Amino acid sequence: MTRSISNRAKTIFKALLRNLFVFKRVNTIGSHKFLSRNKICYSLFIIKSLKIIKLMMFAMPLRVRNYLDKLIINSVEKMMLLRHPNVISGLSLSGKHSLRVCITYNCNRNCSFCYSDGLQKEFKQDMSIKDFEFLALWAKSQGFNSFRLLGGEPTIHPEFKKILDISKKQGLSLSLSTNGLYDPQLNLSFDKSVIESINFSYPQDQLKSDELILFKNNLKEVISKYIPLVLSGVIYPDRQDWRLVIDLAKKFRTKVVTRFSMVLPGHNKHFSTEEFKSYSRGLAKQIIDIARYAYKHYVVFYFYRPLLLCMFNKEEMEFLRSISPFL
Repeated sequence: MTRSISNRAKTIFKALLRNLFVFKRVNTIGSHKFLSRNKICYSLFIIKSLKIIKLMMFAMPLRVRNYLDKLIINSVEKMMLLRHPNVISGLSLSGKHSLRVCITYNCNRNCSFCYSDGLQKEFKQDMSIKDFEFLALWAKSQGFNSFRLLGGEPTIHPEFKKILDISKKQGLSLSLSTNGLYDPQLNLSFDKSVIESINFSYPQDQLKSDELILFKNNLKEVISKYIPLVLSGVIYPDRQDWRLVIDLAKKFRTKVVTRFSMVLPGHNKHFSTEEFKSYSRGLAKQIIDIARYAYKHYVVFYFYRPLLLCMFNKEEMEFLRSISPFL
């Protein structure tokens, strides 16, 4: 018992020392000229302080510990734009992890870049409410307290509202990936106490004018609820429609974070590794164009997946690192 207390005291002391140097260790404000360095340091300080409180109060009730976990997770979500490796590993800061759950593979679009295109033919049925309840109970028993709902398009699940209710009842926080083309009435069910973040994937394929209006209106509604929001775009080696994503993000400035990822082979293997090799130099140029355009217009952005450093020449690498070493 004495040894256990001694080890805990050492852990707390080390954590306090790390906290003292947090301001020195943050040497970047990401890719975002308008962000305050003090604001970033303050946010990291809060995350670390919560961890220390958890260490000091090891005998606290489970409900209190879960509440601190949620505070840490929410803080980490807001700090993701830093792209620091310690932040990207994110949810491990609280000792908890998030489960990625596909509640349906059906969708109201047919985007060429979708990784799950074709899976709806193999998995035609939506996840049943009974199965989701079972999964929620199992996840809680294993120490998970967060789900990331994926698809397909999760919002078209016929009992999506029930899924939100079950998650709230079980104390599960949710992050959601959507194409944004859902019924506006659904926004009434988005409770900030349950929905910790929403990722809007810009539908870059043949977007109709009425769909774009719906997408923007749902985007604005989520922002008005102060739910952390990410606007996603997909990079194609031979397309320039990434500008549509940044031009939309320009209108919201600090209220959204924009992320880009490269098109993936996916289930139907639309894009092969051989194509990637042949396009690598063109892809690098496009990424530089995106970085310059977003930086020029004060758009908070990052690249979602790792990139090959050999794609870029020395000058390009220096430019990317001048924006953020963790871009």
